[in-house]
Amino acid sequence: MTERQAILQPPQPPNGNQGALYHDSAQDTQSNVLQVGIIVILTLMFLTTISLSIYRGVVLSTNSALYFMLGSSVVGLVIIELLMILFIRRGDIPKSKSWFLYVIALCTFLEALFTDILLFQ
Repeated sequence: MTERQAILQPPQPPNGNQGALYHDSAQDTQSNVLQVGIIVILTLMFLTTISLSIYRGVVLSTNSALYFMLGSSVVGLVIIELLMILFIRRGDIPKSKSWFLYVIALCTFLEALFTDILLFQ
C-alpha cells in the first residue's frame, strides 16, 4: 500500500468492530425511551399550566399578575430539565448521574400539578 492510498482510506476500527449501532453511544435504548416519555409528559403538564395561568389571569381582574407568575415559575424548572437532558445526551454528565434528571422531572411534575390545583382552588 502506497502512502497516497493510506491517506485516502478511512481509518478502520480495531478488531473490525463497527462501533455502537445507536446514534448516542453514551446511552442505551431504554434510557432514550424513558427520556422521551419524560419530555412528552412534562410538555403536556407545562402547556396545561401555562394555558390555565393565562386563562385565570385574563378572567380574574384582581391579582392577574400573580396568576401569570405562577405559570411562569414552571418555566425555570423546564429549562433546567431541558439542559440536563442536553448535557446527558452530549455525555458531559456521566451516565451514573442521570438519576438527577429524574429528580428534576419529578419536581417539575409536582410543581405543575400543584400550580394547576392552586389556580382553580
